[in-house]
Amino acid sequence: MIAIVFGLRLGRWGVVGFSLAAFVSTLIQTVGFYQIAGHTPGERIAFGNSILALASQFSALFPPPIRPDTVGGYVEFRGFHPLAILFAVWALASATGAARGDEERGIVEAALGAGISRLGLIAARTIAFAIGVVIAAAAAAAGFLVGVASGHESVSPLGVIEASGLLVAVGLSCYALSLLVAQLAAVRVATAAAGVLLLALFLLNSLSRVFDSLSTWRWLSPFRYYDLSQPLPPGGHFEARAVVVLVGVSVVAAAAAAAAFEFRDLGSALVRPPRRASRVSNTVSGAAWWRWPVWRGVFERRIATAVWAVGMAALAIVFVSLTRTIVQVLLSIPSLLPYLSIFVRQQVYPVVLGFTWFNVAQLLFAAMAITYVARWSAEDSDGRLELALSQPISRAAVVVERVATLVACALVIVAASGATLYYASHVQGIDLNAGRVVAASLMLIPFALVFASAGSLLAAWNPRAAVGLLGAFAFASYLDTELGSIYKLPLWVQDLSAFKLFGTPLLTGVDGRNLALLLLLSLVGLASSILAVAMPRSMWKGVVSFGMVSIPIRLYNATESSAKVSFRQLCPDHHSPISYKRWCAEGDHEVAYSEIQRGYEIGKDRYVIIEDKDLDNLPLPTAHAIDIEEFVPVEEVEPGLYFDSAYYVEPEELGRKPYHLLRRALEATGRMAIAKIALRDKEHLAAMHPNGKGLIMNTLHWPDEIRTTEGLKGLEDEVKINPKELEMAKALIESLADSFDPSRYKDNYREAVMKVVHAKAEGEVIEAPEAPQPAKVMDLMEALRQSVEQAKKQRAGREKPAAETRRRRKAS
Repeated sequence: MIAIVFGLRLGRWGVVGFSLAAFVSTLIQTVGFYQIAGHTPGERIAFGNSILALASQFSALFPPPIRPDTVGGYVEFRGFHPLAILFAVWALASATGAARGDEERGIVEAALGAGISRLGLIAARTIAFAIGVVIAAAAAAAGFLVGVASGHESVSPLGVIEASGLLVAVGLSCYALSLLVAQLAAVRVATAAAGVLLLALFLLNSLSRVFDSLSTWRWLSPFRYYDLSQPLPPGGHFEARAVVVLVGVSVVAAAAAAAAFEFRDLGSALVRPPRRASRVSNTVSGAAWWRWPVWRGVFERRIATAVWAVGMAALAIVFVSLTRTIVQVLLSIPSLLPYLSIFVRQQVYPVVLGFTWFNVAQLLFAAMAITYVARWSAEDSDGRLELALSQPISRAAVVVERVATLVACALVIVAASGATLYYASHVQGIDLNAGRVVAASLMLIPFALVFASAGSLLAAWNPRAAVGLLGAFAFASYLDTELGSIYKLPLWVQDLSAFKLFGTPLLTGVDGRNLALLLLLSLVGLASSILAVAMPRSMWKGVVSFGMVSIPIRLYNATESSAKVSFRQLCPDHHSPISYKRWCAEGDHEVAYSEIQRGYEIGKDRYVIIEDKDLDNLPLPTAHAIDIEEFVPVEEVEPGLYFDSAYYVEPEELGRKPYHLLRRALEATGRMAIAKIALRDKEHLAAMHPNGKGLIMNTLHWPDEIRTTEGLKGLEDEVKINPKELEMAKALIESLADSFDPSRYKDNYREAVMKVVHAKAEGEVIEAPEAPQPAKVMDLMEALRQSVEQAKKQRAGREKPAAETRRRRKAS
């Protein structure tokens, strides 16, 4: 029972999000029906016929509706059928996340260490998802019933329950199948492999409505058994045996996943393809394109990009064949001939292709953008972003590089799918305008950029929730374009939908206004994400405790390394940058950064593997808390000897009052807090003291880290000081005394280095200043006297500018 509750807790945001989406979707569709379907029987029959004509264009996605002139038939077609696809996507993400995502984070190992069996863990996660999908299906039913009540009608409660049960059954079967694939495939390809399987099963069922050759195989698809029932409309039907088959698929696939989990090791796949032996090479490529970070990013994603390109090209061929079949069906309907006669052999094919292929292409490109955002979020969470920033490279450059890589990969996919679409259309005897095919295909890039820029902003704000929030944003954008005209939403609200701004470029060409708005939305999201990435991020979160008082706080780095001048390591022959690979000496292969483990050597070639969860569960009270042990006078801690790193301390909302109370008390008593804290794999001694309006924490060196002055011969003997010399030295110090203003000082090293760089680039020679002469025996008294006089002259020269600066500050 505890494992089930834990599974629900891990997936709580998915349950909440998809339940809300289901409720809103069915409610809006139901209320919209009463606004557009009319009120008289004749109006509703005409409306139903128009929906039947529209449904014929979407036969590759949804089954034909029954009685769309009724609220049940309409909402079944426009509300519940799309939710089946949405629940399948949820099942895919949840199953692969539970099987491999939680495994990478150590959650699975922790659960097994707590005594839960592997079979019990799979069963608990499956039951937890089943509970979640039941809640979401109930929310869909509630939205439908609320909408029906607003129209002052009534529907059969049994039909609503049966429609909800169908959603539960298809969602659970997709979850079990995805869970099984995740056990068989490697971590990197688990989600993609499960997605390919579900997409293939979906297309197998949907395309079988058009291509009779596929009808003999559609029994393999769980979506086939979902389509056998349409219980909501009057005269609808419910196939109980089909639901039993879906439940049986869920049980069998979950049991197979549990068996596969029993036989595989954590972190690896059950099916391991043989690794191809590769020769070790330390030769740096001299190709010029490797100097561009974008091409390196494209190379890392070459396999995924190739899969996307081939898949999109294959789907383009399918949809061209599907379009020809749909048009033939439309032309065979006598009642539609008067409306279609003006389009025959002219625009009917672009119309249908625009509704079928490019609608699906938009959904796929939105999904591709979400996969990129998932990768960016993972880089932010597991430390790869910090590694990139240490190159050094600016945060803005990281964001721009990410988006540029997506654009480059999208261009490859667009080129492959667009060329295939045009060629396949020509083979089928469909004449398309080549310019509009190119324009419509290229419009997919700014369309994807809208979601990528929004995802970049979400990843900078909250990496863990970015994917879910972006999915919700995409769903809301889709609803906006579907329902904006029905509810007469303001034009500016409708223009926020990328689906609406895409338009119909294959039929009417690219709308310049819509393209400009797409680019504007992308630039706004990109600029916002750059600003969000540049904002300070807390590097530690916990509590400060003293006595019975606890203050929730966050720590921020107060300093940063000055990397104003950086030199790249170059090959002496090609003058190209040197790259380093993480190489396994024993296995003779490269290791990805995300796969590297940490180990403590306990003997020759014997290591204890330490994971993040092990460090999170340290038997150390300072791992998540700063425990103040005592308060000491400020002057007793020598900052020049003990102080190390500095951190700003920010209170959480609930801890603001005790935080400022502690700051005021430290100021009033002239003391600082001495505490312990675990940071960066080490426990530190720390001092916390007031700094302006807040507190600052300095880590301190431990006593055994402080060296003594023993052995420094210049400090061993007492030196006799002449009183007159002492007075003269004091006078020199007083003549140079001033308040500390850090802005008066700057690092001249960068200017000197850049002067050398520019001079060498111009072929000039820089002469170094003369080296100082060796120290001679001096008259100390005379040297001090001359120094005092020189200091007075320099001070007098600075007095006037300093007074002017103080006057300006006071005025401001």
